[in-house]
Formats: sequence, structure tokens, C-alpha cells
Amino acid sequence: MTEETKNYTMQGIPAPYIEQFWGFAEPYVKRALDHASGEFTPSDFKRSCQERKLQLWLISHEQRVVGAVTTELIIYPHRKHCRIITLAGAEFANWIDLCNRTLDAWATEQGCQGMEAYVRKGFVPKLATLGYKHKHSVVVKELIS
Repeated sequence: MTEETKNYTMQGIPAPYIEQFWGFAEPYVKRALDHASGEFTPSDFKRSCQERKLQLWLISHEQRVVGAVTTELIIYPHRKHCRIITLAGAEFANWIDLCNRTLDAWATEQGCQGMEAYVRKGFVPKLATLGYKHKHSVVVKELIS
């Protein structure tokens, strides 16, 4: 699925092509993971995309990749959601609406009833304009063994 806005394009990358396109995605996946607690590495995400457990999306402006998103389909007992796992890039304000429309349409095609994302506090206001509501907060404490 591809959609264009102001010369921005968002493309889902099929699993057989992850190896070919990973070099474009990895810096953005790494940037998103820099805000995590070390649970995953970019190579974990690459493997999960190749195994079709996660989906990789690239955002381009003309001939340049400016962002990457990874998603996961979550099946709850009574609902199916599309979870945004990582989202990072340059020129965010120029393509976030495109990203939102593209993922909403794809998730609907997959039978999802909702979208969800674990985000840093700073993303909450940015996503509120797209219809996301703050429902939960996750706090993390490091344990020293």
C-alpha cells in the first residue's frame, strides 16, 4: 500500500524485501529504541519483520527515506489492534497525517478495531490531534542484581 502527500510516500515493506531495505530503516528503529530500556536491538526488529511478526513501513520524500515505523498485529480475546512499536524520522510534521491515514486504512483491512502505541510522554500531545487518547502510563524501574 502506498499513499502520497506533498511528495511524501509511505510504503509497507514485504518480508522478502526486509534485507534489501533494512539499511534505510535501521537508523530510525535505533533512534526509537534509544528511548527504550534495552529490551530489543534493531536486529531483533529486523528478524521479526523477516518472520512476519512485525511489519516495516518506510516514509520517503522524493528519493530520500525520512522515517520508519514498525507495527505489530495484536489479537486480544475480544478485539484486534494494530500496535505501533517504533516510529521515528525527520520532517515528522510533514508526514504524520499520511502515516496515520495509511496505518488506519491498513489496520482496518487487517480486521483491526483499534490502534495503539507505547510512546514517550512528548508524543502524547502530537498524537492527540490524530484521535489518540492517553489511556495508560507505563513506568519502568531498573533492578540491579
